[in-house]
Amino acid sequence: MATILKDNAKLERVLRVYGIEKPVVVTLTARDITFRVANTKMSVCASWPTVIEKACETPINVPSYLAGRPLELLKRKASEAKQRNTKPA
Repeated sequence: MATILKDNAKLERVLRVYGIEKPVVVTLTARDITFRVANTKMSVCASWPTVIEKACETPINVPSYLAGRPLELLKRKASEAKQRNTKPA
C-alpha cells in the first residue's frame, strides 16, 4: 500500500550519487521533491506535477515503439547496459 505524506510531513533520505563527491539529501513532501547536495547551497526542487510531466516525456532519440512507455524504455536500457557489462570469456 502506498504511503501518503501529510501536508506538514517530510521524508528525507541521504544518497550517494556517482560523480558528486558529497552526499545528496532527498526531501519528499506532499507538494514537491528536493535534491540538495549536503553542506552546500546547490539544490533542485520540482513539484509533483512537473516530475510526472517530465517522467512521461519521451526524448527525441527513443525508438517510436517505446514512445510514451517510460518503464519499458528503462527496462530495455538496463538490459542493454547489463549486456555491455557482461563480456564472454
